[in-house]
Amino acid sequence: MFKKVKCNHCEHSYDETFKECPKCHSPNGQLDPNFRNIQMLTFGKQLGLFATGSFGFSILGVIISLIISLFNTSSVSNTLLNMILNAVVYALLFIILFAIVNVDIKKLLSSFKKWQPYVAAVLCFLTIILFGMIYSMILQLAGVQISGNDNQQAIDVTSESYPLTALIIFGFIGPICEELTYRVGLFSFFKRINKYLAYAVTIIVFTLIHFNFDMANIANELLNLPYYIFAAFALTFMYDNYGFAGSVTAHILNNVVSLIPASVILGVFH
Repeated sequence: MFKKVKCNHCEHSYDETFKECPKCHSPNGQLDPNFRNIQMLTFGKQLGLFATGSFGFSILGVIISLIISLFNTSSVSNTLLNMILNAVVYALLFIILFAIVNVDIKKLLSSFKKWQPYVAAVLCFLTIILFGMIYSMILQLAGVQISGNDNQQAIDVTSESYPLTALIIFGFIGPICEELTYRVGLFSFFKRINKYLAYAVTIIVFTLIHFNFDMANIANELLNLPYYIFAAFALTFMYDNYGFAGSVTAHILNNVVSLIPASVILGVFH
């Protein structure tokens, strides 16, 4: 799926995974059914999104950390420094990723015009929540104690001190950046080769980015893996069948609700 097709209307050559000719917008009569639900970009942009989103986050983190270290931060709490670091890094990453998408932003936004992705996203979110509840119950029945992994605990600490900033960063900007990186970028690229390979690679990579290899807490990290594997599959399924609108809406719903304190949620139903 790295070939080009020639438009029957204007004879312009373009990526065979595109739904329409980018020049005259005539429908691609040779489009593989596997690509009808997602907004494919060129494979160069797909690789660019994945490389930027996965490696760029760490690189930007190091650069911003070095800049912060130039200032006298002895009187600033570690929580505030982490919040500033995450806010700046995610903001820069957000801008860079959309700069890579560039004129193709219309392709991604086109899926938001339909109502189906929103309904599917709510169902996907509820399914992830249900899986998490059932999995937790099974562990409790087995007498196994589990807490949020290191990644989630760090987010919880920030959200307790700076709830609004955490909501913007981890509830909205973070999910959008991750969907551009791992679904629009990684999954779409590998789907050109094989659908099942694309699912496998995306689920593995997305799960591992939420995994901390700290041996001191490795048991807890491993116990959290099934939840992230399921969430990775669910979000990838959403993108594959409902496009960017489906996966990013489900991802945002999941993150936003996870940032709301349990006391607030219980209070609503009191």
